[in-house]
Amino acid sequence: MIKTVQSLVIFSLIFNLPYTAQTAPGKKKLASYAAAGITATVTLAFAAYQVYLKSINKIAHEHQVEIEKGSSLTQIHQKIFLPGTPKRAANTQNTIGNINTFDFIDTTNNKCSIEFGSYHPKTNPACKKTAIVFFGGNAMDSMIFTPQLQKLSDESQTIIFTMNFPGFGNSEGKASFDNAINSADTFIKKLKTEGYKNVIPMGWSFGSSIAAKMSQQHQTEAVCLISPFTSAQEISRETAPRFLAPVIKKIVDADTLNTRKVIASTKHPMSIHIIHGTKDRMVSFKNAEALLASGNHNPFIEINLHPIEKGNHFTPVINDNLTIKPYKAFIETVRKINQQEKEHNRTND
Repeated sequence: MIKTVQSLVIFSLIFNLPYTAQTAPGKKKLASYAAAGITATVTLAFAAYQVYLKSINKIAHEHQVEIEKGSSLTQIHQKIFLPGTPKRAANTQNTIGNINTFDFIDTTNNKCSIEFGSYHPKTNPACKKTAIVFFGGNAMDSMIFTPQLQKLSDESQTIIFTMNFPGFGNSEGKASFDNAINSADTFIKKLKTEGYKNVIPMGWSFGSSIAAKMSQQHQTEAVCLISPFTSAQEISRETAPRFLAPVIKKIVDADTLNTRKVIASTKHPMSIHIIHGTKDRMVSFKNAEALLASGNHNPFIEINLHPIEKGNHFTPVINDNLTIKPYKAFIETVRKINQQEKEHNRTND
């Protein structure tokens, strides 16, 4: 269909315009030019729209998302890039364990029950005032990372929490950027009221942008960003066809989940660890390099990039990889924070 339309446009431009130019005198000549121009413009617009629909359907298919007829651009983008997850089957609940809930008021003023998991080290934690909070990826149930997070808890001798954003896993509410950010903020505030003085955010993919924002918002001492992207707008443009860039620019604000901006504007001392696969085809490695460059110009922070050679988007969070070499530096940072807190408590006793 698209090729047929394109052929008609070319035929119109090559044959119609010269013919009318030679045969139509004066005003008729101008009118013929205008008519041919309008015809070509409309035809081109129709062809572009067909290409747009084809591209959108391709992206939706890749993300396993169904697009309803009549959806607006904003609704389509929301569904593709933040679709939420189906509820977990009841018979899988017991295999995960350590699941609790907290109340959250979403952007529509509805009260939602948000689930979170907790993982305690086999030995006593090095410091009972420190906790790591792991935020999972887009359309992911964070509870599936139970084995990995338990191992990381053992390695770091630190309690680890994870939560499902509204609309993810068995958390209630609607999946949205604002609800994800606000629920994460609510959860960290809850942990602080329970005595966790040092809350260290850690996030993978979509969750990395939430972790970065929380690190600045709560002035944390450290943050770990796994397979991160620079901003929601830039990753949307990176994963969509180029001709959709102007559309994406209009429907996704430049400041939405802008990790590059967070890193560049942080004004408190913080250690940032970036872990990224060099062969990541979903969020390219150049995102990590761009974030590193932003951090290198900020005197307040210490930033380190730990590449996983030939790793893809999922390599950093599968199997036992949460305890492989790239995480050692982050674990060491956590242990230093624990040690400093212990020494501080010893001095005050």
